[in-house]
Amino acid sequence: MPLTVTDVAAPVDDDPTGQGLFFLLIAVSIGSYASVAAIGAAGSALPMRVRALLTLGVSVVVGGIGALLAGPVFHLAHHDLAGLFGMAWLYAAGILLLGVGLHTFLKRWTTLAMMVLFVMLNFTSSGGLFRPELQNGFFGTLHAFWNGAGFVEGARSLLYFDGDGLGRSLWTLAAWLVLGLAVLALAAVRERTAARPRPRGTAGRRRKRPRRRPRRRPMKRPKRPSASERLG
Repeated sequence: MPLTVTDVAAPVDDDPTGQGLFFLLIAVSIGSYASVAAIGAAGSALPMRVRALLTLGVSVVVGGIGALLAGPVFHLAHHDLAGLFGMAWLYAAGILLLGVGLHTFLKRWTTLAMMVLFVMLNFTSSGGLFRPELQNGFFGTLHAFWNGAGFVEGARSLLYFDGDGLGRSLWTLAAWLVLGLAVLALAAVRERTAARPRPRGTAGRRRKRPRRRPRRRPMKRPKRPSASERLG
């Protein structure tokens, strides 16, 4: 049977397939979890408060690079570039905060966890290439609350549909940001607890006194006979 496709909103000339936002998602995601690895390796000795501020600063840079790619570089967004930057920052900050917090618990396995969360599960469920109606039940369900789907759907809503449905996408990105802050707070408590010195003795237990070794008595040397005793 013939298939008729009607464009409700025509894509821009620089993105005729409408898939440019998906590749923007990939770029921001790679910048985010690569920054997690850098902060985890170079900033592990820093206090958690300093790492949190560094994470927020890096997320602004990653979001700014995403906005530059979408606007002046590839011309995916011809309007509302500031709003797109805000969503890119929300998305990047959620990933970065979550990753820096997980590094305290997972250490060298953090990169693998980030790949699973924000590549394997994220890209497929985002709806950037295939709508959730065309995916299986698992990825179609993830599309409802995963952060990649929130970014792609929010960007589409902002650029093509005059903000229709934008609020739901923003709430999704904000929920992931709160989740990242919660994991970061748990990591700070864990590090603070591990840094406390442990008491040597346990209360309520008597310390055993060391046994004293018996002193050795010096051996008496025999007296040498005097000169008179020798002559006698």
